[in-house]
Amino acid sequence: MKRFKCSLQRVMDVREVAVSQCEAMLAESNRALNARRAEHRKCDEELHRASEKIMAESGKSAQPFHECLAQRAWFQHLSERVQHAAQATQKESAKVDIRRANLKKALLEHKVIENLSRRERCDWLEQLRQTEQKTMDEVASGTRERRKHSERNEPSVLHNPARSP
Repeated sequence: MKRFKCSLQRVMDVREVAVSQCEAMLAESNRALNARRAEHRKCDEELHRASEKIMAESGKSAQPFHECLAQRAWFQHLSERVQHAAQATQKESAKVDIRRANLKKALLEHKVIENLSRRERCDWLEQLRQTEQKTMDEVASGTRERRKHSERNEPSVLHNPARSP
């Protein structure tokens, strides 16, 4: 019996590599997204602490003008950091979505190639079964023909008692 060799094996190997690359890229993007989210939370917490501190200090007593300007500048800086962190998180989230879509596409293509390969193997098995059946039929019909032929050439002793010694 000859061994099955898929004609799409190279394509399937390429698709498997593409899937693994997409998975690695998605994992990398997920790590980057988690880092951006952590940075965004950290900046947001700093902003809340700064605003609470400013509110607590402003309620106690009057502050000099230069301290108010410094607090305002610090608060502005923190709010800008929060905005930048939010934008970076959104960009990283979009990148994750794109890579997830690429992975989904690669998995779909790999699944299609697997199905074609499976179908090709089933067709090969059916062809092999038919070939084996044909061979067995030829063997069986050859035996039958030989029996018929041998029965015609050699008369049986039971059928022709006059020829018996």
